[in-house]
Amino acid sequence: MENAIGKNIAALRKERGVRQEELAKAVGISAQAVSKWEVGGTPDVEILPKIADFFGVSTDALFGRDSRESIDIETEFFRKFLLYGDDEPTFEKALALAFDYAWRATQAIVHKIAEPDSPNRLSIDDFYEKTLRDANVYEQMRGEPAFSEVDAQNGLLRVRLNAARRYFLLMPKPQGGWDFGDTATLSRVFADFADADFLNTVLYFHRNPKQTFTTKLLGREFGFAEEKSLALLERLREYQFVIEREITLDGEEIKYYEFKTNPAIVPFLTLTEEMARVGGLFLGRSMLTDRRWLK
Repeated sequence: MENAIGKNIAALRKERGVRQEELAKAVGISAQAVSKWEVGGTPDVEILPKIADFFGVSTDALFGRDSRESIDIETEFFRKFLLYGDDEPTFEKALALAFDYAWRATQAIVHKIAEPDSPNRLSIDDFYEKTLRDANVYEQMRGEPAFSEVDAQNGLLRVRLNAARRYFLLMPKPQGGWDFGDTATLSRVFADFADADFLNTVLYFHRNPKQTFTTKLLGREFGFAEEKSLALLERLREYQFVIEREITLDGEEIKYYEFKTNPAIVPFLTLTEEMARVGGLFLGRSMLTDRRWLK
């Protein structure tokens, strides 16, 4: 039995992509202790509930017994995400875990697949390909935007399934619907982004971030005259894409600029393109409300 516990802990750890050091930190012991469990040792009895909570399973499961004991999902979430620190590699692991949970929720809500051992419980990539193949549209539709979606009275869940610009969008709806206020602001934004010079400049700097530059850069990259470059930079400043600065060199004041990336540009352009394409392939869709969306 002792050996079974260690093997089960090792199997759970590898399945979840957790390092021995991460498990050790979560339950308050050393990585060496975890290593000993996995080669035949056994944890102290008082640690077993902590290990079970960390993996989101019952203590029976650690002994290899099949149990449907309910685990507090909030506790599981906190224990999982609190493992990750503030450096970029661990942020990436935390985001990957968040994406995995979002897909699991989508499978349960939209596709009614919840059991871990269900043959239909697939990764998002495998689900996308299998659904297209089962519908005999793989060759025609491969690479086209495909979605799972639920529109309910209290909000919207929308998932873009294919790998290109995949996203999970969950928006709770306020009482009375979403309020976008003054449409003049939205009209100005769409007018600016409809200008090819404005859009291409924004895309250029998001592809080449952290640049310090003068108007000469816009002339060199896009062939803009000085006057046009200044007018364009002024519009970019209104969106806080650009910060204007000054420096004195050899007694002469020189203006230069710094570009600030905005993560909202990716979902903005993705959803705008989806609107322009009109439609898409829905691999799961539930329309549960006919009430108004906008206030």
